[in-house]
Amino acid sequence: MSEAEATLKTQLLQLKCHFTWELQEKDTDIEALEIKLKSELEGEANCLKHWHYNLLAYVKCLKRDNTDAIANLQKAEKENSEENSSETRKKRNIVVIYANYAWINFHQKEYEQTQIYIVKINSIYQESKGADLENLGEKGWALLKFSTQYSEKAKECFEKVLEGCSDDRDWISAYVTAMFQMGGFDFKKYIEQAQEQAPKNPSLLFYAAVYYTRRGKSKEAHTVLEKAVSVNPNSSTLHHGLGLCYTGMINEIKKTAEEHNEHSAACTEKIKELSKKGKSHFEMALKLDQSRTDSLTDLADLYIKSNQYPKAEETYKKALTISALPGNAKQQIHLHYGNFLKHCKKSEEEAAAQYKAGLLVPDQTEYRASCEISLKQMVQNIKGDSSVAAGVAVGNVLNVLTDASQSIHSKIKLSF
Repeated sequence: MSEAEATLKTQLLQLKCHFTWELQEKDTDIEALEIKLKSELEGEANCLKHWHYNLLAYVKCLKRDNTDAIANLQKAEKENSEENSSETRKKRNIVVIYANYAWINFHQKEYEQTQIYIVKINSIYQESKGADLENLGEKGWALLKFSTQYSEKAKECFEKVLEGCSDDRDWISAYVTAMFQMGGFDFKKYIEQAQEQAPKNPSLLFYAAVYYTRRGKSKEAHTVLEKAVSVNPNSSTLHHGLGLCYTGMINEIKKTAEEHNEHSAACTEKIKELSKKGKSHFEMALKLDQSRTDSLTDLADLYIKSNQYPKAEETYKKALTISALPGNAKQQIHLHYGNFLKHCKKSEEEAAAQYKAGLLVPDQTEYRASCEISLKQMVQNIKGDSSVAAGVAVGNVLNVLTDASQSIHSKIKLSF
């Protein structure tokens, strides 16, 4: 690299954009991310389209497709110019787009164009003091979309933005999303405020529904999800959410029946009705997005609750046929299928095979740890019973995996 190139690279590293936000390819599934971004662009009328196209441009760069990257930046620029906001805010938004242009031109050795964009960016910063706030907001959003591993960093970005812009619905919605991905629930005022300001935001309504569901408020969750689906009927996420809502209602009815020792025909009929509705929404979610392994496993769970075991097993088998599954999704399916085989079909040997398959996927996740725990428990339960075929199978599995397991035990916290 020449001295001039090195100087230009130093200037680029000072820009605030996707290329400097430490979005690491190893921390995400690039193909799945691209599909998700495109799906949101097609399905959500109120989504921040210039942010989506900006992130898509970066994804294309990671895939070594600079031509498509430039095309997406042009779309981002167009969407920003047509956005229903002030000219001042549009100028602040363009900073990240220009910074991405600069980086891509640098990679293409178009150094003169790179310098032009750097000059434009510096000019905007001199004119507008609010550019940093917009930049920080888009950074938080990009972190959130790119990987769940970045949720804490995203939350920090949104908190700083909210300090200076507490009534902005986009930031509030993004903050709520980050908190949900982190498992945080101390933001009631934000979720209520966001719903008042953006009553038809499908993504926000989904998180509001999760918020209510986790507090045992199924009716409130159902209400907001129905509203969200009426706005965006082609969202697999919203249909999945409704499926979960009906599953929650079934659990509540069963719990109440057990507590009062009441198992009436009316109760059975209600469960049957809710189950049918839940299944229809999981099936719609899968129709809209065939790669949704969570919809498949939750659909199987609903079949189990309805005592439709053949249907449940058929669903698990279908889930395992999906190509290009990320490691954690494979582990989740093997774990759930193993639990089904063990507890419903009473087949420990088949269950052991599924737990083994989950354990053989190297990704260090809670699902992998659970597969290991299940195998160890099975060994303990059948220890000394040589007539049980599963005992031999499980013992062999652990012997084969001993060396591999030892190297990761220190990184996986098992909770027996």
